[in-house]
Formats: sequence, structure tokens, C-alpha cells
Amino acid sequence: MIDIIITGFHEPQIGRAIEAAQKQKTNLPYKIIVSAPDKETLDIAGKYSPDTRLHIIKDPGKGKSLALNLLLKNKDIKGEILILSDGDCYVNDQAVEKIVEMFEKHPKVGCLSGRVIPTNDPTTNYGYFAHTLALGAHKERERRWKAGLFIECSGYLWAFRRKLIDSFPLDCAEDSICPLIIQDKGFKIGYCSEAEVYVKYPTELDDFVKQKVRTVKAHANLSNYFPNADKMKSFSKEIMRGIPILAGKICREIGWTIQFMFIRCNIWLKARDELKKNKGYKDGWETINSTK
Repeated sequence: MIDIIITGFHEPQIGRAIEAAQKQKTNLPYKIIVSAPDKETLDIAGKYSPDTRLHIIKDPGKGKSLALNLLLKNKDIKGEILILSDGDCYVNDQAVEKIVEMFEKHPKVGCLSGRVIPTNDPTTNYGYFAHTLALGAHKERERRWKAGLFIECSGYLWAFRRKLIDSFPLDCAEDSICPLIIQDKGFKIGYCSEAEVYVKYPTELDDFVKQKVRTVKAHANLSNYFPNADKMKSFSKEIMRGIPILAGKICREIGWTIQFMFIRCNIWLKARDELKKNKGYKDGWETINSTK
């Protein structure tokens, strides 16, 4: 049994995520769990309630990590494999099939990440930023999977064996801390590039910076639980990973490349300053309007 969990907060496009989950090309039984705190999202999800596979749950509205922790304690969540995604994105129709295939082929894989594909127009500056970041993450996860190294999952699409996680801390991003917990139990973290999730990245500077600063701060707390963890994301690693990717584009989009580099440096510096002021990551729903 498989449970597809879709979490959201003020997600007017959650219907697209539900429809993508309904159209999976697999003969395996699965349920679709939608968890959200707000009436807008729950009402849209309710329009799909004739589908008996769909279960709608109202969460307390105190953050995604808390919502997921509560779902892990919910008796209706019985899947041996939990596939997690967000209400503001949607997966390809082979996602479930490919994820299950990887778990079956690799018994020691306890958790895995899907591949993020931006829906932004790559001929615009923020679309260029989105595709550059996504390509860099894809290449790094692919490299680490082949080398047998630790992989941080993408919260847009990831999955794990239910028996391996009962709960997790709320002061870290769930897609970052759970793979570390699972690896600590002797399992590997996989990368399933054929399971794709389509995501709209921010199209305004303030939203772009706010989202990425929050991501950086969420990773900072990982050291409190796993001080020697092989983190996939850091400022130095981003520079080393990004140079080959940007070098191939610099002749074509030199202005955007320079702008992108300055923005990313600013994000890391801003996150560092906020952490110094004890403004660390806290679980809680936060709306990024330009991704809707």
C-alpha cells in the first residue's frame, strides 16, 4: 500500500496536484492524503471527494513539519511507502511507478528524492535562475547517487519507507532531517530522476530571496542533530557546483548570470546575518505569492 501525501496552505492550484496524483500509471493500490489548514485549499480538495482514494485532513495551521508529524501518528496513514509532495506543484504520471521500482530494486534505500523541473519560462531572468538551480541540484544528486554519497531530498517530491520514521524535529526542514535520520539507521538515500515534479519558482526578487533564505536557515539547524553530516548544500559547494553550469551559459546570458551570482551571495549573507541575530528557522506556513 502507498500513501501520497499532499500538503498545502492557501493553494488555489491544489486541484492540479490532486489530478496528477489520480492519473498515476500504476496497478498498485494507493491513497491520496490532502492536508491543509485553510478553508480555501480544503474546499478545492473537497471537489475531488467522489474519488474514494482521496482523504482530506485539516491540520492546525502551525507549519508543514507539524502537519506531517501529526499525519505519521494518524491511523489512516497505513502505506508502507509514503510519497510526499506539495499543493503548489504536480508530479508526472510515472512518479509512483518509478519510486516503487527503485525501492523494490534497492532494498537498502530507505528514502529517495524525485527530480524538480521548473515550469518557469527559461527565457526570462527568474526562469533562468530557476532552471539553473534545478539543473545544478539534479546533477549533484545524480553524481552523489552514483558515488554512493548522502543525498538531501527535495521537499517538492520525496518518499520513504514508513517504518523508518515515527517523528522528526520541527526546527529543521523535513526533507533534510528525515534523510539523515534514515541514513543513521543504516539505509541509503536514493535519487529517482524519472519521478519528476513540476514547480513554479518565484518570479519576484523579494519572494525569491525570502524563499531561499528560509531554505538556508533550515539547513543550519541540522548540525544540532547531526554535527558531522555530509551536507549537500553550502555556500562553498554551491560555488564549486555552479561554476561549470554557469560557464556553459555565460556567453548567452551574461547579464543574468552576473545578477544570479550577486543574488545568491546576498541570500547566503542574509541568512548568515539572521542566524547571528538568533532569527533561525522555525516551522510555520509561509506564503510565496509569486509561485501561485
